[in-house]
Amino acid sequence: MNKKGLWFLGLFAVIITVIIIFMLQRRAAEIVQSDAGDIAVLNIKRVDFSESINSYLAWIPGEQNRIAAISEGFSKGDKIYSYDLETGATKELYDLEDYGLERGSQSGFFWSIDGKHIVIGSGGVIDLKKNSGYWLGTPEGSKVEDIDVLALSSDGNDLFVHIWRKGFFFMNMNSGKYQQFQMNPNVFFPPLYPLAWSSDGNWVAVATYDPDHPPKTIAEEVPEALYLLRVNGQESRLIARNIEERIDSVSFSSDGSKFIWVEARKGEQYIYIANIDGSGAHEIFSNANLPSEYNIPTTSNLLWSPDGNRIVFAGPPDKHFNYHFWVLTLGKASPTTSNP
Repeated sequence: MNKKGLWFLGLFAVIITVIIIFMLQRRAAEIVQSDAGDIAVLNIKRVDFSESINSYLAWIPGEQNRIAAISEGFSKGDKIYSYDLETGATKELYDLEDYGLERGSQSGFFWSIDGKHIVIGSGGVIDLKKNSGYWLGTPEGSKVEDIDVLALSSDGNDLFVHIWRKGFFFMNMNSGKYQQFQMNPNVFFPPLYPLAWSSDGNWVAVATYDPDHPPKTIAEEVPEALYLLRVNGQESRLIARNIEERIDSVSFSSDGSKFIWVEARKGEQYIYIANIDGSGAHEIFSNANLPSEYNIPTTSNLLWSPDGNRIVFAGPPDKHFNYHFWVLTLGKASPTTSNP
């Protein structure tokens, strides 16, 4: 084949590649923008990793198939690893000790979409632009040990944190200022535990007791409920109620229009999806009658891909300490069986 033929062949390959990428992006956009009631799990894929998981999962900014988490080692310390969902390969990215953040990593782990900051649950921050680490400042009368980071805003500028004995706060990472999150008691009065902050910054998903089953004592176990609360404290939405055991995890779509959550009942877990107003709610996955590797541990979380077409969670380790990651592909079609 002459040079002209090769040139046309190369150009044709580039055009086909561009068309395929465009169609995939368009389909992903359709999934994000579609009504939650039309979304189902179309495919389930398992990817095994030999590196341990000791935190929530976070999508690596700009990556399509790589996520990150903290891996705890008894001799090597806490390190941040990447996990490739296509190949099953792991790679060490950062050592928390190098940034002075070895102490108390907890389970929280967040990576800003702009790729500038990594935040761990105990209040440690890695500034990737400056290649340095530091601990968050605290309000007067509090210590770093009192902080539990619960969420990071999509722009990477604000944190949602719990401070022991003080409550829940929004914290601006640029100014270091804290603003307490308070609900209007005429709108919402039960105690709450936040689970996620919406990607558009407007809502906080919280778990509390079911309004029809208030506990008679502090120690009494009662059914739970899932609420969405406006960050201005002026509106609440009851999404799910009478949940027998607990709500494990909540994740919002990248455009803030939908969210998913896990309900645990009788040792089994169920993933639901709904629009932000609570409409279209339905189950899209259940590990009922499936092997234990489908369970979602408390050190894992539901991770919704930025393109909106996949949900990822990590199962518990097997006897060889391999970790199973489950990738649930979403689409607008009739769901397939939950069995792989």
